[in-house]
This record gives sequence, C-alpha cells and structure tokens, in this order.
Amino acid sequence: MNRKIVFKHIAIMLLLAVSIFSCLYEPTEIPVTEYSIYETDCWWAEKSTTNKVFIINNSKELKKHISCEDINEDINYPTIDFSKYTLLLVCIELGGKVYDTFFQEGRKEYNWKVSFDTSMSLTGHMFKGPHVILVPKLSNKATIKCEVKNLNFITE
Repeated sequence: MNRKIVFKHIAIMLLLAVSIFSCLYEPTEIPVTEYSIYETDCWWAEKSTTNKVFIINNSKELKKHISCEDINEDINYPTIDFSKYTLLLVCIELGGKVYDTFFQEGRKEYNWKVSFDTSMSLTGHMFKGPHVILVPKLSNKATIKCEVKNLNFITE
C-alpha cells in the first residue's frame, strides 16, 4: 500500500515539474514593422521619458501621442488595425540607420532591442525623439524592456 502512495506522489511531482518547465519560454523573435508619420502634417508629441515604452492598442490612445497641424482633420496619419497590431513608442536618443529586434521572453514579457549606426547618418549626430514600431497584438499588461545600443561605440 505504501509503494502505491509513493508512486502516486512521484507521478504527481513529475507532472508538476513537466508543467512548470513547459511554461518557460525560449526567446522568440517577433516581426516588427516601422510606422512613420513623417510625410504627414502630424508629429509625435514628446510626452515620454527616455526608454519608457508606451503600449498603444487603440486610436484614442494613439491620439494622445500625436499632434497635427489641422486638429479638425479626422485622420492625417496612416491608420492601424488595432485588432491585429500594437504600436510601441519609446523616446530615446538615436541617430543614423536604426535596427529593431523584438523578442518574447515569457508569457507577457518582451525585449525590444534598438540598435543604431551613426556612421550611416549624413551628419553623424544623434537626437532625442520618439521611435515607433508595430508588432502583432500585445496585451496592455505586457512588460517590455527596451535596450538601446549605438553600434559605433561597442566595447568588448
């Protein structure tokens, strides 16, 4: 009788261990799309602080981050299908050619890596401003860590 109980406990422990380890995530790269309002009469309202990521999942929230020349105009910037996509906005210092990678590292944990190459810039200067991408739909409760790297100043 004791052996049956011991085997049941061992089986339960193994099932628990398997379920716990199956919840661990290998980092998975998620595709990103650039989003720009450059060729519009609108601009990003810089309300953010450096490296704070804003998760924008609807038009109402997006309007809080965009200012336009003609405030009576309905939409003067590219529309987003918020049923499929989330817009991520971060205000950072960058310059030149920008490279984005976005990884899921847990159930609701993500890592956004922004790398830039100032040698690809006409002036080589950096500026502080918003950087924006579209990703597949995320929860408003997602945790996003943003890492910024200047490729011209990598030290090893």
